[in-house]
Amino acid sequence: MKHPFWVIVLLLGIFFVQVNLSMRQKSATFDEVSYLPASYAYLVTGRLKMEPIQPPLSKVLYGMPLLLLNLKGPWEFASWRDPVVYGDPYIFGKEFLYHSGQDADKILLFGRLVSVLLAVILGWFVYVWSRDLYGAGPGLFSLFLYVFSVNIIAHSGLATTDIVLCCFALITMYYFWLLHKRPCGHGILLSGALLGLSLLTKLSAVILIPVLFVLSFVKFKHKLAVILPIALITFFTIWLGYGFEFGPALQPEETHPSAVKFLLNYFPPGRVPAVINLLEKTRLPFPSFFAGIVTFWPKRDTFFMGRNLLGAPWYGHIWAFLLKTPASLFVLILVSVLVFLRKSKIQRGDEKFLLYPVIGFFIMTMLRPISVQLRYLLPVYPFLFVFAGQVINSRPVRRLPVKLGLILICLWYVVSGLAAYPHYLAYFNEFAGGPANGYKYLVDSNLDWGQDLKLLKEYVTDNKIEKINLAYFGTAQPDYYKIKYKKLEPFQESSGWIGLSATFLQGAHTAKGGFDWLKKYEPVANLGHSIFIYNIKET
Repeated sequence: MKHPFWVIVLLLGIFFVQVNLSMRQKSATFDEVSYLPASYAYLVTGRLKMEPIQPPLSKVLYGMPLLLLNLKGPWEFASWRDPVVYGDPYIFGKEFLYHSGQDADKILLFGRLVSVLLAVILGWFVYVWSRDLYGAGPGLFSLFLYVFSVNIIAHSGLATTDIVLCCFALITMYYFWLLHKRPCGHGILLSGALLGLSLLTKLSAVILIPVLFVLSFVKFKHKLAVILPIALITFFTIWLGYGFEFGPALQPEETHPSAVKFLLNYFPPGRVPAVINLLEKTRLPFPSFFAGIVTFWPKRDTFFMGRNLLGAPWYGHIWAFLLKTPASLFVLILVSVLVFLRKSKIQRGDEKFLLYPVIGFFIMTMLRPISVQLRYLLPVYPFLFVFAGQVINSRPVRRLPVKLGLILICLWYVVSGLAAYPHYLAYFNEFAGGPANGYKYLVDSNLDWGQDLKLLKEYVTDNKIEKINLAYFGTAQPDYYKIKYKKLEPFQESSGWIGLSATFLQGAHTAKGGFDWLKKYEPVANLGHSIFIYNIKET
């Protein structure tokens, strides 16, 4: 099994088919409507006017295929020119996608294909790293876990920053591990450039800085000889990514409530205006990056385990991970940990490059209580898949009963994943009672991100529903899919056909208790586990 090339191609082909078939059945999710048009706008204008918080590399990647579609320029849209809605990516995104006569689904498909390509590249590196650590067999096992991962599949078909970060984070850590194995100037250059590219994908990548810093002190003999050049190369890469931008750390128009809320965590209320004034006067390289960090921490409405909260408890993402990770994968991770602990201290050295990033992302979600969304932990899965590869070569697996048990666990893993098709985003494991019960624990991007308008169109057509009362959590447009509806407002008790997003049912991102009156009725359908359908007789 030295050259399992065709096996790798087959597995990655299965992955591509799963993602492709699923994503074509889903309407735009909440963030795609804002992010994809903003990416195109950045690429053709060079201005971070829309979605200025997130770094530019993801925008470049998602904007590139849209250049093939001969789309209108951003300046042709009223929302781009209107000073009242200046810089609002959602208003601009809705007009760009749905109110300009352009094919929104085609634009969405071209953008999503970028995610699929990056996910395939990520799968290759999962195999390569596991192979380099443990051998070809373990490499294929790690790739197998990746290919049938419901959470990876779900986000690989979305034009958002999450899968981009997953890809660059793992590749960065892989080449940093190679640098540890074979120190050289070329490796330092590549590690610094990749870290810079990771930081240009999503602000969450900042956690890689302390992770790599700690690993440098733990694993390298000549620490400063590694840290300083990598830091300089990373700095230059980020600055290049921002077009050698130089200016105030915080623009006057960016002194909005989120910046104030962030600063209040570190300064007395009376000092905050002075700090903001100082930031407005301090000139820095790539100030947009630092402004994004300052303004990226506002707490949001969160439904968590039956409660409506502002922000998230520190342990919220741990629960999300426990509820949305397949139970079979937990068994495999546990076995991997047992195999790891049986190794000598010297043998366990390489796994630090896998485990430290996992720990880092968990710590970040604990310290950054915006809301409970599993996608903030999505980067940990590829590292765990590589880590699990060591199971295949372990001594216990050589015994027939253990080998049969491992095969059964893998079958369980595959079946639970395939059973989620095509609603991978709404997956919840056996501990939660499956996707049908997921809304009782978490909503938003964990379950209902506005992705099921196509299912709603299919349902109203099949049931000959002339008009439906609709409370939809999402930014995609029902009109685009020719859904005839009347908007259902909170506390507006109605009869007839009603469609209600799970997020609104649980009181998140809407008036608290606004749709509690519907909880006394049984839905007649649950579309994709995200939109509940009711048929209430008039009384």
